[in-house]
Amino acid sequence: MSALTLADQDPPATIPFAIYQPPAPRSITPGCPPNPRRRHKPAKDQETLWPTTVDPEVQAVADVVARQFRDPVVPEANRTWLRKSLSLRQFYCDWMLPERLLRVERRQLAKGTLDKDRQSLSRWERFSRPADWSPEKAWPGVPIGAITSLYLDDVIQRMRLELGAATTKSTMSHLRTIFNHAVKVRALEFAPKPERLKTEARRVQIYRADQIEAAYGALASWPDLQVAFVLGINAGPRPVDLFLLRRDQLDLIGDRPTLSYRARKTGKEQVVPLAPVTVRQLLRLSNTADTYLFPGRSSPAALEPEKSKPARRRRDIIKAAFAKVGLHFPKPFQAARATCNTRLNSVRDGTGLFVLGHGLTLNAKSYMEPSELIFEAMNAVAQPACFERF
Repeated sequence: MSALTLADQDPPATIPFAIYQPPAPRSITPGCPPNPRRRHKPAKDQETLWPTTVDPEVQAVADVVARQFRDPVVPEANRTWLRKSLSLRQFYCDWMLPERLLRVERRQLAKGTLDKDRQSLSRWERFSRPADWSPEKAWPGVPIGAITSLYLDDVIQRMRLELGAATTKSTMSHLRTIFNHAVKVRALEFAPKPERLKTEARRVQIYRADQIEAAYGALASWPDLQVAFVLGINAGPRPVDLFLLRRDQLDLIGDRPTLSYRARKTGKEQVVPLAPVTVRQLLRLSNTADTYLFPGRSSPAALEPEKSKPARRRRDIIKAAFAKVGLHFPKPFQAARATCNTRLNSVRDGTGLFVLGHGLTLNAKSYMEPSELIFEAMNAVAQPACFERF
């Protein structure tokens, strides 16, 4: 066996500590692995070891990121120009819409909210337009910095005279959101505030039992509208959701048939139990191969389906048919939705809140999972005899 040197042996206990010097550990900054490109000599003519030119594709992505995730504050140098130059719609499109589109994509905001924003801006431009403004010239509205509380109040009062208090209040709610966002990004120092709008409590219209029978009979010439009416009375979707329902959203197999859809107004995914008579009515539509349950009654591609020509024709047909039997409901399917709520709550209080998407009740943990109590209440509602005649 060859002799071991002192360096190859463990230090004996008798050797003073000063004689044995273990090697110093390598100094590494926590969280930073060793750089394999480390040089002993500093680089010349550049401050970094990485390439100084950026790949064009990387730069393109960086430009998109800079636009989409820019600092949401108007630079101080641009604020005066913005207040004097951009209209309310232009400010919304440049500084607010990108953020709202991102929230819609993440399902943090209902897509219908954007429709309401655009509608409110259109109303603002319509009612702020000067009486002597040339009809051949588009009116963009005054710059956002010129909108004072008194001016806003004047426009809102004109709006109220024609649209009514409830519609004006809804419009002002969206305009207020835009003004508050302008303050948030420092485009404005403060948001203009009109006088508080007072609205009278609206009386909700519902169908009586005899009116349900009369309405169902009035639609006898249009079987698909009869089915839609039964679905509105028993399941309560909003008209914009009802007439855009697809066949793949129905599950009619088994003892727990359901309808699944995403509410356009709120963005909520909902599963609604279906009563047996509702299922039998829906089976009347099984002879067609269309994707949608009610083809031709709305326009899926339209930005606002309920303002499309098919929807207007549908409303004209229903109102004319109802008028012949003495029914005059301004919004027949909104009244059907309210009737659904009343009928369900009469069996078990809270059922209507769940079915209409207004609250998680009766042990339901989500809108996608109706509880046993909700299924029972849906099946217990007394159904008009006319729903069995088709």
